[in-house]
Amino acid sequence: MDIWEMLLYICLSVIDALMIVYSIYNEDYIERIIHELIAGGNIYDLIIDLPLPKVFKDYFYFYKNKNSLSDALEKSIKIYEQAYTYKQKFVSQLSYPLMLMLFMFIFSLFVVFFLLPQMIILFDSFQVNPSILTNIMFRLFHIIPMLYIFIIIFISLFVFNLIYALKHKKNKIIEIYLKIPFINQWIKKYFSLHFALYYYELSLDNLDPTSIIQLLNNLLKNHELKIVLYEMNERMERGELIENIIEHNIYLDSLLLIFFKLYLKNPKLDHSLIKYVE
Repeated sequence: MDIWEMLLYICLSVIDALMIVYSIYNEDYIERIIHELIAGGNIYDLIIDLPLPKVFKDYFYFYKNKNSLSDALEKSIKIYEQAYTYKQKFVSQLSYPLMLMLFMFIFSLFVVFFLLPQMIILFDSFQVNPSILTNIMFRLFHIIPMLYIFIIIFISLFVFNLIYALKHKKNKIIEIYLKIPFINQWIKKYFSLHFALYYYELSLDNLDPTSIIQLLNNLLKNHELKIVLYEMNERMERGELIENIIEHNIYLDSLLLIFFKLYLKNPKLDHSLIKYVE
């Protein structure tokens, strides 16, 4: 993302700025963009087509419709950096339990393939028959590695299925996950975070809630949030209040409703939605 941050601080035309960036980073795709721009290409479309992080591209696609190139880049980069920071914190919090599980798995393999055979040899050398309880313990130790492998496979499939459902907007699958304690809170915060950011950006244009939801529903056709926006748009067209829709929406966080009600009291001055994101 450093390349695109540099464009924000070079006060030249896009092509001239890219030439300076290319002289520093010497990346082939920058040279390709320069040639395509000279040939009449659209800088926004060229950026969207690049192999950049999905979070950045999602927000850039949104911001490009209502901001200048520099503003769209700046806001998209800021959100990407925040998301990356939260991701790093999440990974660091998971590192200890994952390392503990890995250690226990390796230890179980050590017990099964080294320690237990040595104990069996020891029993045989003294011509001692292990008791029923000892045999049961030996069998349990043999089961533990397989159990760990099963758990790892189950968790992997569980996570990949959720990612697939979010990516392809499979609402039936997502609603099954929403019934699972703890997991449902993460999913709700995921949708609520995106909703709060997008809604706040359009609210800066002094649009009413109905217009904002309609516009978001039209703009974010390929985004995961489309699942939420489509239902909200249908219900608002029937005359329902947005705060009531949020309150009874299974995809959104209850904390979002609290901050949203604060925002509705004074939309022009209040920054409750951004405070919710923070």
